[in-house]
Amino acid sequence: MAVFVFFKYRRVNVKGHKYYPYAEFFIERRQYLYYAFLFFLSLWLYDVYNTAGMFIERRGSAIEIFSIDFVKKNENKVEWMLSADKLIKDESYNKNYFTNIKFTTDPASDSVQLITSKEAVHDANLKIINFSGNVHVKSIYPDTSEVASAKAVPVPVSIPGVKEEPEEFFRRGRPKKFLEDNMYTDSIEYYYENQVLIARNPVKIVRPKMEIAGNSLEDRFKEKKVRISGNVRIKIYEE
Repeated sequence: MAVFVFFKYRRVNVKGHKYYPYAEFFIERRQYLYYAFLFFLSLWLYDVYNTAGMFIERRGSAIEIFSIDFVKKNENKVEWMLSADKLIKDESYNKNYFTNIKFTTDPASDSVQLITSKEAVHDANLKIINFSGNVHVKSIYPDTSEVASAKAVPVPVSIPGVKEEPEEFFRRGRPKKFLEDNMYTDSIEYYYENQVLIARNPVKIVRPKMEIAGNSLEDRFKEKKVRISGNVRIKIYEE
C-alpha cells in the first residue's frame, strides 16, 4: 500500500514500467487490497485488546465446589434432590453447572424418576435443568395390575447420597411390586416447576416386555402423559 502511495505522489509513470503488465491486475484493484488491509488490521486490534480484557464480558465471581448434595424443598416438602462430583455456581447469571450428576424427583412419592448424566446446567431464572452426555432416566412406579399392599407415606429425606437401587424407594410402606422404565438419550430438558421432561434428540425407552424409540419425547409427570414423535419404532417381546 505504501508503494502505491509513493508512486502516486512522485508522479511516476507506473503504467509505462516494464513490470506493469505483471502487476496490472493488482494495481487496478488496489482499493480491494486496502479494504483487506483494514479488515486484518481490525482483527489484529481486536486480538490485542481482547487479550488485555477490554472486550471480555464482565461476569461475576464463580464458586467451585466438589462432592455436593443439594435438596430443593417447598413448604417442608422435598421436590427434588441431587448429588454431583463438581459444582460451578455462576452468581452473575444465577446458574449452576454440575458434573456427573444424579438427580431424583419427588423421592417421597410412589413414582420416582432418577436422572443421571455427565453434565447438567441448572437455570434458576427459567426453573429448568438441562442434562447432557449419556443421559439415563429411570422411572419407578407401582404395578397397577395388582392391588398394592400399601400407599406411599411421606418420610423425612436425608441429604447423603442418592442411591439407585429401586428397593430403597419402595421400603417404608410403599408398594412392594413395582415396574421400571429406562430411557436413554443425549440430552434432555427438565422443567421441575411444571414437572415436564422434554427430549429433542433421538430417545430409546426400555419398558417391561417392550422397547420404544423415536426422535423426540415430551413427558408430563403431573398429567401422566407421554408423547413420542418422529420415526417411532416399537418392539414387543412375548413370553
